[in-house]
Amino acid sequence: MIPLPPNVPANAVMAGQWKAEIINRIGINEFYDDQIDQATVIKSLCPNCVVYLVSTESVAQESKSA
Repeated sequence: MIPLPPNVPANAVMAGQWKAEIINRIGINEFYDDQIDQATVIKSLCPNCVVYLVSTESVAQESKSA
């Protein structure tokens, strides 16, 4: 089992596992996610991928300035 923080919702685990499967399948080296629970799952399942946790606020700010 993946070591996760307590009280991680099951849907976050499943979404992280699905993203990790796709990341590994196509060989992504960097991935950006805004969900800490999913990012934790992805980090544990994708040792060859650097996972960045981003804030949805910073993404919204960047898209407004573009």
